[in-house]
Amino acid sequence: MSTIDWAPVRRVIEEHGSFLVTSHVNPEGDAIGSEVALARFLRERGKTVRIVNPTPTPDNCRFLDPEGEIILADASRAGAVFDGVEAVFIVDLSSWVQLGNF
Repeated sequence: MSTIDWAPVRRVIEEHGSFLVTSHVNPEGDAIGSEVALARFLRERGKTVRIVNPTPTPDNCRFLDPEGEIILADASRAGAVFDGVEAVFIVDLSSWVQLGNF
């Protein structure tokens, strides 16, 4: 059984103050839940966080984002959402293709 070395992730979190969290196109509950949970974790550590997705949150998953904090940004707006961001976390992704044109 292998173990995960979390030191590089901890270092990124410690060394940066502004994050963008995203996931794949057509996110479902596990993607949205992961984004919201990670954003909360980072904010609890004093970080600035923006959650941005390339496609809308499905109606059946809106309860996972009760504050409505997920920003929708297609490829034409992608550059603007990265302004001021120091690091990016992509959750629930098994292939770069799942990011679409984002």
